[in-house]
Amino acid sequence: MKHLQSILISFTVFLSLSVQIFADFSLNFKNFIQRTYGAQVLQQLERPDMGLGLSGSFGGKTFDTDFIRRDPIIFVHGAGQRAGNFIGSYFYFLGKGYTAAELYSTTYGDGGITPQRYKTLACDDVKQIRGLIQTVAAYTNRTVNIIAFGEGTPIARKAILGGSCVDTRDSLGAALTTLVNTFISVAGVGYGKQFCNPQEGGCNLNNGMYCNSAFMTELNTPATRFEGRFSYYIYSDNDQVIGQNCCNTTVTLCSQLKNSNSYSRQSNMLHDSILSMTQDIQLAMLSSGGTYNGTLYQYGYGNNLYGINDPLYNLNGLFGYNGFVNNGINTGINALNGLNGFLG
Repeated sequence: MKHLQSILISFTVFLSLSVQIFADFSLNFKNFIQRTYGAQVLQQLERPDMGLGLSGSFGGKTFDTDFIRRDPIIFVHGAGQRAGNFIGSYFYFLGKGYTAAELYSTTYGDGGITPQRYKTLACDDVKQIRGLIQTVAAYTNRTVNIIAFGEGTPIARKAILGGSCVDTRDSLGAALTTLVNTFISVAGVGYGKQFCNPQEGGCNLNNGMYCNSAFMTELNTPATRFEGRFSYYIYSDNDQVIGQNCCNTTVTLCSQLKNSNSYSRQSNMLHDSILSMTQDIQLAMLSSGGTYNGTLYQYGYGNNLYGINDPLYNLNGLFGYNGFVNNGINTGINALNGLNGFLG
C-alpha cells in the first residue's frame, strides 16, 4: 500500500510539472499578468495558440507561497523554434536548485511556420521579449538573467536596448539594462551570419541578420555594454549555421558579443547541440558574479557527464557530475535534452 502511495505521489508531481511546462504559465503568474497588464497582454505572452506538447510558454509560481531566491532566467529561442525547445534547459536548472518560479520563456513569431531563411528580426518579436523581461522583473521583484540562443540573441539585445524599431519605427522606450543581471548568448547571431544572402528575407539590409543590416549595425554601435550588468557568449568553431567570419573580415567572429565580460569557445560542436551541451558552462557564468574567465573546453569521453576539463571552475567537482553518472541519472538528462530536437 505504501509503495502504491509513493507511486501516486510521484505521478502527481510529474503531472504537475507536465502541466506547468507543456501548457502555459502557472495560474499565479497568469493572475498577476491579467491583474497588472490585462487579458490581451496575457494572451500575447502566454501563446496558447502554440498548443499543448509544443509549449508556447512556461514560468511562474506553482504555489502562491513559493519564495523566489534566485534571479529568474528568461530563455529566448532561435528562429523557427518555440519556448518548448528549452525543456531540456528547464529540467537541467530544476536539477540545480532552481524552481518553476525562476525559469521563464515565451514564443515569439509563428513557432517555425516561416522557414528560418526568411525569418526577419521583426519589431513584434522584439516587443514580445521586451514585454516578458519587464513582466518577469515586476512579478519577481528581482533583476533577471537571460539565456538567448541563435537568432534569439539579436532579438533579446534589441529588446533591452530599446529605442525605435528599424522596420516599423515604433518606439520601444528606454533601455532595460538595469533590469538584467547577466546576459548569455549561446551560438548567437552577434554580428551576423557568415553565409547570409541579402537577397533572402532573413538577411535583408534592414531588419535581417546580414552583418551590415540596419538592425545589426545598431546593436553593435554602442561602445559600452548595454545587455546587462554582465554578459558572456558561447560559440563553437564548428557552428555550421552561424558560421565564423562576418562583416567580410577574418577578425570579426559572427557569434561574438561586443563588450562582453568573457566567453567560452567550443572546438567541435554543431549549432544545434551547443545549447544543451554547455548547460554547465551557462550555470557557471550565471553563478560567477562577473568573474567567469573563458577558456577552451574540450568535449570527449571523460569520466564526467560531458568530459570537461576545466582548471578554472573544476566543473567535474563543483557540479557533481561524477555523482550524476554513477547514479545513472545522465541517461535521463540526455533523454530530456533530446526533447529539444523532438519539439523543434
